[in-house]
Order: sequence, then C-alpha cells, then structure tokens
Amino acid sequence: MKADELEREPVMLRKHFFPAEYPPANGKAPKLAIVSAYDCLCGIAEYAYFVAQSLRKFADVTIFVLDQEVFKCGSASSRADADHLLREICSELPSFDSVNLQFEPGTLGPSSRSAYHRFTQIVDASPDISVTFHTFLDDVKESRGFWNELRRFRLTAAFFGRSRSTSRYYLTTKPVAYLKNANKTKRATCIVHTKREVERLVRRHGFNRRLVFDHPLSYLSDAEVNQLKGSRMLQTLGLPSETVLLGVFGFISEYKGADLAVDVLRMLPDNYHLVIAGGVHPHEAKHCVKKLNPFVQEIMAKILGQNSLDDPTQIQPSILERVHFLGAQERDEFLQIMKDCDVVLLPYREIGQTSSGPISMAVDLKKRIIASRTAGFLEFAKYFPNRLEMFDQNNFIELGQRIRSPQHLEKRSVACSWKTNAATYFSASGFAAVAENQWREYEADNSPDSPVEESIEMELSKVEAA
Repeated sequence: MKADELEREPVMLRKHFFPAEYPPANGKAPKLAIVSAYDCLCGIAEYAYFVAQSLRKFADVTIFVLDQEVFKCGSASSRADADHLLREICSELPSFDSVNLQFEPGTLGPSSRSAYHRFTQIVDASPDISVTFHTFLDDVKESRGFWNELRRFRLTAAFFGRSRSTSRYYLTTKPVAYLKNANKTKRATCIVHTKREVERLVRRHGFNRRLVFDHPLSYLSDAEVNQLKGSRMLQTLGLPSETVLLGVFGFISEYKGADLAVDVLRMLPDNYHLVIAGGVHPHEAKHCVKKLNPFVQEIMAKILGQNSLDDPTQIQPSILERVHFLGAQERDEFLQIMKDCDVVLLPYREIGQTSSGPISMAVDLKKRIIASRTAGFLEFAKYFPNRLEMFDQNNFIELGQRIRSPQHLEKRSVACSWKTNAATYFSASGFAAVAENQWREYEADNSPDSPVEESIEMELSKVEAA
C-alpha cells in the first residue's frame, strides 16, 4: 500500500437529527432513521428533506446522508470510503424503531450491481424497514432480442440490450425479492408513488398487499406555503403588471419539454412570458465545458429564430425578451418563483417516469397546472381527479389552447397532502397513528384562527376512499 493511501483521512458520516415537535403524551416518540441522499442537487435529496420536515412533527427523525461525492464514484478510493460510511450507518440502524430507505439506485452506487449490494446491507442492518421506490422498472426479458442481434453479428446491440435487461433486474426485481424475503424476520414494506406500481408489486412480484403503500410525492404544508414571500429573482425582471407568467421547473432535460414551452410562447400574445427555473444537471454540465449543452442550444435556437445562432441578424427581440432563464435556485426561491407564476407547465415526454417533484409542489402551492398526458401524470391524476389540465404530449397547439382557456381547477380541494403522506410513512413503518391531541396541538400552533383539521387517520381514509 502506498504511503499517501495510508495517510488518507476517513470520510466523515453526516447525519441530521430532528426531535419530535409534538410527541405523544407519554413523551416516547417513535424513532425513525431515513437513509437518503441529502443536501445536494438531487430530486431525491430534496424530497427527503420535506419528508423529514413532515415526520419530525410527530417522530424523532434522523437522516443518514448518502454522500453523493462518494457513493456515485466508482474509483477504488471512493468505493472504500462508501463501504466505510455504509458500515457506520448500518452499525447505528439497530437502535431505531424503524428505517426508511429513499431508494434511487444511482444514489447508492455507480452501477446497478453495487447499488443492489449496498441495498441488501441496509435491509439486513435494519430492525424494520420501509423502502420508498423512486424508480420502478419492468423486468423485460430480452434474451430473444439478444440472440437475434447476435445471429446478425450486431455485437454492440446484443451487448447493450442484455446490459439494459441486467440493470433492470438489479434495480427492481432483485431489490423487491430481497425485501419480500426479509419479511420472514422483520417488517419490510414498500412505498411507491402510483397505484399501478402497487398492482405490479402484488401481481408480478407476489408482495403481500398489506405491506405495499402508495402515495404521490408531497412536500409543503399550508403553514409552509404561507411563509413563502415574493420571488426576488422575478422582481429583478421588472415585468409589466399585465404579464401572464408561465413557468417550467427542474433540471433542463429533453424529456421535460422546455423547448415545447418556447414553441407555444410564439403563439401567445406579447404579455405572456416564460420563466425556465432550473439549469443543466451537474453530471451533464461537466461534459459541456467548452460548448453549450446540445438541448439548451436547441432551445436558444428556437428563442432566437431558425439558424440564428449562426446568423445573429435573425434575432427576434419579441421572443427573446419574453423568455427568462433563472438557473438553479435554492429551495425557498425555487418555490417562491413557482408560487408567483400564473401557470405551471409540465410538457413532459414519455420516458416511463413514475413521479415528478414539480407537479406535486404545484399542487401543494395550489397553482394552475397544465401537464402532458404521460403515463406517470395520468397515474398522478388518479389521486387528484379533475385537478390537472392535460394535453397530448408534443402538441403545442393544444397546449396553447389550454393556456388561453383556464378551467380554474386549482380551486378544487384535494385528498392527498403532506398529512396523508406522513400517515402513509407511519403505517409503512408500523408506528401507531398520531393521536388526536397531538394533531390539535400542531393545529393550534400553526392555524390558530382556523378550525381544527381532521386527524391524520381521517386524512388517510380519504386517500383510501379515492
């Protein structure tokens, strides 16, 4: 071993403790450990933060941080650091009443196999465990395709086809099977974001239906929404008072359809403006050191006019002045921008996604939402009937018509919220339901002028009825 390897300082485990704000009368709040990416540019990390803020109201919550600088790297030194961190995490998990793993394979390891191996270590170390599956893939058998490509001497196609099938196997099938088997010695449950995934877990994977829980992503309480102030970024734009503000949110990626939002803006009157609140994902940005990200370049060409990047004389100020790139923002500013928009656009393209943070945030913020009819959004709509305005994906003419014909669905009440999400996590963890007096105490502190809301148990019954 080299001398510099001997002198390397061990990476430090990061964790965050949130004591229960409204413990039960006996003072013994349930102890929950959440293992997740945290405090980084990652959708899972952001969701873990809000889940912890919801659950800490009635449980002692500790977040064990999966350091993404360590776990996502495949170098020998990073693997050693990740193994060291995981041993530390696993050594502490038995002291909790239950553990929740926010499972997105990319946050656990650089490959599907390494992510699965670390998944099994966390399951084994936990007294009881719930796993929130943020990616749920079909295990498609591709052996026939493999041999067909091989017979045609298409070696690359054969290899990558088999590789994709193996990845799916290690990302969903094997983790579910391992969790199912763990029920022989502990309570091991699944949390998914659509009813479709519930049926797949039960029918295809044989998971006990009583141990599968579903709830869409949920972020903000009414109290947290009311604390949001006006966006400082939007104030700097100096937009006219008659502006109708459209917004797209999250990392700029082709499947999220920001280019479609630019297309539709050309059809709308001049008082319509578009904000793009997000930037290129850091892992994509590092591949574009000297040049623009290709998809961003495509969006810019649409804004400036066909071929205008090659010929600056074709710049069209009318559209250039109506599109505003705001970049990646910190949490509160991101939410404030969304709150200040008149319409939240989600012109996504189908890639098999099962959940979306921006659409859930928009519901929490009671915003007008126009979303494309992808399978994921259609599943999401089952929890929020008659709440979303929808259009066929890529049809920007239909999108423009929807924008100019509001249905005022944002005024409708919804059955799912942070309260039912907290109830789902309590049930999945095997915790007793939050007592009515705890709920009343929370309401007294956060809504002193409003009537006491229903208990979390009653909120959960609404979801089950829906």
